[in-house]
Amino acid sequence: MKMATPKIELPVGLTNDAIEALEHQALADVIRRADMPHMGPDVAQRLPLYDRPTLVRLAYLTRECSRKRTVGTR
Repeated sequence: MKMATPKIELPVGLTNDAIEALEHQALADVIRRADMPHMGPDVAQRLPLYDRPTLVRLAYLTRECSRKRTVGTR
């Protein structure tokens, strides 16, 4: 039986609690899906290798960058 994959939101809609609750791989997926121009493909491939505190900090940073990009396009 195949397990359902949890829906991963884009970082702009995630609260602090939601980011803290994400598991290691989900954090890496959120960061990767944000399509940050300064993060090259080599960094995206290494995300699963980072420790959890680093991924959480990157998720917060990614969320803020995504919010600023969203506000800038309105």
